[in-house]
Amino acid sequence: MSGSLWRRASCFGFWSRSREGVAALSLLLVGCGSSGGGGAAPLAFVGEPSLQLPTMPSGYATHWRFSPSALARGSNAAEIQVMGLDGAPLSGWQVSLVPWMPAHGHGTSVAAHVHEVSPGVYVAQPLYLYMGGRWELRTTLAPPLATTEASATTETVVPSFDIR
Repeated sequence: MSGSLWRRASCFGFWSRSREGVAALSLLLVGCGSSGGGGAAPLAFVGEPSLQLPTMPSGYATHWRFSPSALARGSNAAEIQVMGLDGAPLSGWQVSLVPWMPAHGHGTSVAAHVHEVSPGVYVAQPLYLYMGGRWELRTTLAPPLATTEASATTETVVPSFDIR
């Protein structure tokens, strides 16, 4: 070794002996492990909802679409349409969603962010489903703070599915 630096390049599994080699190799490795696709694919929620589930305890309707339409390992997104008992969109609700593997007792390290894109339509992303198995989307819907109805309660809905 006699004074030269030995560095291991983990993506390629070879060794570099000089500082210049390490610098050149580091520039080469900047994209190591990336998809090389130039960014994430645009979200597309098309067709009829994949799931239609009532909330608990009130029985509000939720219609679910996914992007990609067939959930897979990796990053996914969900569109959730929420309607009251009269069919009107429930707008302004605080929606949170946690991907969860009940058999393993854990979730994912990437938090899903939910935002309302139109009245009563919420998008949750990323849904990072990093391994195969049974997943739940533990979803909580809290009424707007301005709600004056004493009966307004926090709602829950938990769709589940298998990832291969």
